[in-house]
Amino acid sequence: MTYDITVITGNDADLSHVLQHIAEIGGVVKKRIDLGVRPFAYPINKQLEGVYSAFMVDAPAEGIGQLDRALTIDTTVIRHLILTTDSEMSTYQPPKAPETQEERMHARDEHPVDVAPKAPQKAPKVPVIVKTKEETTQESQERQKVLDEKLAQILDEK
Repeated sequence: MTYDITVITGNDADLSHVLQHIAEIGGVVKKRIDLGVRPFAYPINKQLEGVYSAFMVDAPAEGIGQLDRALTIDTTVIRHLILTTDSEMSTYQPPKAPETQEERMHARDEHPVDVAPKAPQKAPKVPVIVKTKEETTQESQERQKVLDEKLAQILDEK
């Protein structure tokens, strides 16, 4: 079965451990794409960037769990992703960043971000009960009387 495996390692790490783990399960690397150093969106293990690599591997399905476990334990691997695939990675090319200001403007115009306008949200109407200080005091006195009566009943029963 064919799998796409993406691995992120530290800047100084080599991929010999990853290739060794793949060989241990009987896998064969059909294609390897080094995507280079890319920054993380947030620090991972106190690192701000990592080396991304993608592999297309033929391996038995029974060994993928073992490979996943080995990559999780391997300290040189920061993150990894294993996907089952039917398509070939031969058509995959990493995206090329626009080099000039003109290319960036053209790329932005070709792929505008569609943002639907949001309808204004109205807060639900909640009835507001306004009580005067006298009403509040009177209610608390009534509650106090009821509680006193209940307490007296309990004490009389004993």
